[in-house]
Amino acid sequence: RWLRGCMTSGGAPRRRRGPPKGTPRLDRYTSTRIMHPRSHLRVSRSSFSFSLLTLSLSLLLLLPGCFKNGVTMTMACTNILVSPGASEDGSTLLAYNADSGALYGSLGHYPAATHLPNATRDVWDWDDSVFLGTIPEAAQTLNVIGNANEAGVVIGETTFGGLPSLDSRGSGGVMDYGSLIWIALQRARTCRAAIHVIDRLVQRHGYASDGESFSCVDGKEAWLMELIGKGAHEKGAVWVASKVPDGAILAHANQARTTTFVRDDPDTVMFSPDVVSFARKIGRYPAAAPDAAFDFSAAYDPVTFSGARHGEARVWDIYRHVAGPEAMDKYIDYARGFNLTNRMPLFVYPVVADAAAPAAAASATVAAAAAAT
Repeated sequence: RWLRGCMTSGGAPRRRRGPPKGTPRLDRYTSTRIMHPRSHLRVSRSSFSFSLLTLSLSLLLLLPGCFKNGVTMTMACTNILVSPGASEDGSTLLAYNADSGALYGSLGHYPAATHLPNATRDVWDWDDSVFLGTIPEAAQTLNVIGNANEAGVVIGETTFGGLPSLDSRGSGGVMDYGSLIWIALQRARTCRAAIHVIDRLVQRHGYASDGESFSCVDGKEAWLMELIGKGAHEKGAVWVASKVPDGAILAHANQARTTTFVRDDPDTVMFSPDVVSFARKIGRYPAAAPDAAFDFSAAYDPVTFSGARHGEARVWDIYRHVAGPEAMDKYIDYARGFNLTNRMPLFVYPVVADAAAPAAAASATVAAAAAAT
């Protein structure tokens, strides 16, 4: 029971993730039994003692990884965004993994529909199935299956949490991060449109989760949107959205990755108007400091040993496989949590192998084998 609590946010066992009750499903929730039937549990006193010792050592090893900024954290989500120029066939790709034995797999289906004027929809918290409120429904909604819609928009996420004072759960907000994903998918045909939908929803109805990194691809573009609520300070959320440059890939894993950002190019970066001023208001950014030097992560989710070692280290490993050791080995001290100022780049460009090299190597091997024969 303690271990289950360690694996969830806030120390309490997290309920199944999935669309709220009443959502049409393509399958049923399934789970795997991990304990043998009692009739199979025939162990000696010595083997039981050894098992207890092994469990105790395992808990000691797990303990450091269960905490970030003094609170328990979910273990763990990883996203990889691939721009068209970085994929072999020019596709945009999104890989979304949630590493948690407490989650139950599900595939929700929201059929396309035309809604009557003044229609509303209920919003239920994705994590806890708690009713959050009611919002106006869109006149027309798109067909959505899982995390993708009929227009080819796909959205994923990883939770970075952020400052405890900005945790907006229980603040009276209506829009939790899971509902934002599925409502945006029902209303947006591009990632840019989805970003604007998410912004409008949290500003009008309030946010009801902690810090999130949202991934979005739409067949033409790939975007990262990092968002955090305002806690008890005020309604809404602040955010920055960055387009993955063509030819690059971007990964994130339970740590905010947006640092400084371009402020005068809406084609590549979008942000909430008060992303800097709100940080000043709550004492997270000096009044005299220039807006151009503002660091989103430093203000709202400062990287810690745990954030680097258990979150950013996953990104480092992905980037090392893609961009090569020469590009990423200089960040090993950061990935290990020892030098938190040596931040990795937001995105990297894959190293393209010489297509002729494998063929030449194969020919040389064949020739050598023939000569030996």
